[in-house]
Amino acid sequence: MRYSGVRFLLLCCAASLLWISTSCTRPNPIEPPGPTSTAHQDGSHIDAKGNRLIPLREAAHVLGLRMEDGDQVVRIGYTDVIYELYPGRPEALASGQLVTLPQAPVQIKGTPFVTIESLSRLLQAPVQWNSERQTIDIGAIRNAGQMPPTDGISGHRLHMTGAGVDTQDLIQFAKSFLGVPYQFGAGPYEESKKFDCSSFTRHVFAQYGIKLPRLARDQAKQGSAVTRDNLKRGDL
Repeated sequence: MRYSGVRFLLLCCAASLLWISTSCTRPNPIEPPGPTSTAHQDGSHIDAKGNRLIPLREAAHVLGLRMEDGDQVVRIGYTDVIYELYPGRPEALASGQLVTLPQAPVQIKGTPFVTIESLSRLLQAPVQWNSERQTIDIGAIRNAGQMPPTDGISGHRLHMTGAGVDTQDLIQFAKSFLGVPYQFGAGPYEESKKFDCSSFTRHVFAQYGIKLPRLARDQAKQGSAVTRDNLKRGDL
């Protein structure tokens, strides 16, 4: 009887282990969520509400702009950042001004997308989807002061030397930063130890008591305009 009891106990243990093993190998009964958007061959998507989503990188390419994106912020611009978008949030920045988008940008497989309506609001320009060519058409952009130049040469520059600055000293100070890495949308030099175009000029002129705005477009409104023939050393 003693052995029968032991045998019965062993059979119970074996049955329990078999049940546990079988339970662990069962497929998960929870169904995965359905897709939130439908992909199209042109690279766009249609979200659950029927809005067409455009990849922001393609929109930037159409405009001749560069783009850098991360999990929390997308930066688009030419030599400096013009637009900032935040995936999952309707707030955006356009030339330093707060813009509220109709629909927040979204990340799809690590790629930022935006609706046509939101892209139009951001650019302050008409944006349409061309179904025949499967492309987006972007009209004239309002306040496009930082967009890529069409001829590569601007007829005017900013004359800053009239502010009582020792031009030679300013130039030597600026040259002391040769070799500093460039970073699109760089933070303050004191923190990032990097520059983009406008943060460099802002940092240099700040040493001589001249406060410039952060964006190149706004810096272009400072000082007095001079023709190219009248440029002097130290002018912007």
